[in-house]
Amino acid sequence: MAVGRVKVEYLDGRVEIGAVTARVQVAVERKYEIGLSEVKTNEQIFYAAHAALTQAGKESADFEGFLDKVADVEFVPAKAVDLQAEDPTLTAGSGS
Repeated sequence: MAVGRVKVEYLDGRVEIGAVTARVQVAVERKYEIGLSEVKTNEQIFYAAHAALTQAGKESADFEGFLDKVADVEFVPAKAVDLQAEDPTLTAGSGS
């Protein structure tokens, strides 16, 4: 089960979304020896995003090539994803 999604905006305006799956979580743990909830640096955030999109077949560049193409990364927790599925007018971090 995915713990959320990662939304990647590329410099060319393209947007891709990938699931933060168990494989992505373990990849981060193996590389940085921290859990996903402890990810703090830009490198760790972009690494997780790259892993998610690579696993989904949406990114073929190596990590350095990926960094050259990316404008922004946003993590959307699973609860926010579930709420958006029920009500697409909600956005992550909004609501009451």
